[in-house]
Amino acid sequence: MLMAQFIMLLLQDSEMYIKYLCLFLIALSLSSCVNREESERCYKHLSGVEVGIPEDASFFRLVYASDSLIIAHSFSNKNKLTAYCLSDDGCTEENFLMVGKGPLEVLDAFAKYKSDSLYVMSFTPMGVSAFITIPLKNYCDVSAWKVQEAEQRMLAGADFAPTGNGEYVIVGGEYDTETVLTKYNSSDGLYSNVTFWPDDGFEGGNIVKQLIYVRSSYVSVVDQKILYVAGEGKLATIIDVGKQPVDIREIYSDYPQYAPSEDGMNPRRNPKSGLGAYSFATEEYIYLSPLLCHLNGINYEPSDYKGYPPYFTDEIDVFDWDGCYKCTYVLDQPLCNYYVNEEEQVIYALSCDKNTLTSAVRKYELPKME
Repeated sequence: MLMAQFIMLLLQDSEMYIKYLCLFLIALSLSSCVNREESERCYKHLSGVEVGIPEDASFFRLVYASDSLIIAHSFSNKNKLTAYCLSDDGCTEENFLMVGKGPLEVLDAFAKYKSDSLYVMSFTPMGVSAFITIPLKNYCDVSAWKVQEAEQRMLAGADFAPTGNGEYVIVGGEYDTETVLTKYNSSDGLYSNVTFWPDDGFEGGNIVKQLIYVRSSYVSVVDQKILYVAGEGKLATIIDVGKQPVDIREIYSDYPQYAPSEDGMNPRRNPKSGLGAYSFATEEYIYLSPLLCHLNGINYEPSDYKGYPPYFTDEIDVFDWDGCYKCTYVLDQPLCNYYVNEEEQVIYALSCDKNTLTSAVRKYELPKME
């Protein structure tokens, strides 16, 4: 009876009726995204082919990959980046972004590719030092590099994302504050906090929580939307800073399990807490690969994944930028990092030789999205 009276009231007030109908449809749309992820898993099995890189190659993160060029973060203590130029005649190797304190050298750095350029964030244990823009076609010509000093004392993680319009989103923030993500504007040289502080119920000090959510985390940016993927637990969040208030939508919502250590400054992980997910994002889709292992002290549990190191996986969940699940790719060989070339419609997956643990790259043709 009360429901009937409520409906009659809405019908009498057409403006109120339209408002509530819109809210209902939005809620239904969001619900369908979540329900599809949980109950309608769509698996697509992909078979790859080996990319011809040197047998002794050793690197840990793909920065850019195409059918003619692969750029990756090197394990070397002399240089941060290595380029592998691929052709019918074989593969040539070039090292660049050298380690040091001289001009155009870095102590530590991470790189991202966007719009025909490599963007490098140079940092130290004290915080961010500078941003370097390197044209992809002239990556070894240091005279073509552009450096912007941007010193900022902060707790900096190991990832950042260029927006392409002179701004950067950095994993990290001012020490001991409710900050996980920070934005840097190169036009005015100013840093600002991104409104995001995970609501995980933790009641300890800011620095403990900040450390958990900054270390080993990933970030990507498309337009006004930021993808944050925690390095602990199984948490992936889309943050739409173009809306006021900021709209936050979780793709995965398993928060890290942790508590303060005895010193009250560092976090103590629960051994059963997840270890995050590998991630990549294009203009259209989000790619996520949750790790299935746990870390008990210094030991991984289980100790391997299908004969590969335990932090490898062979599944990639795909979502759109509204957080709606699309499908799951199952690869024929486990991976520990990947790069999606949107133009080629190819996934380049970083794997390894099971016996020598040297790096290997496989390429997978992307099937058409339904």
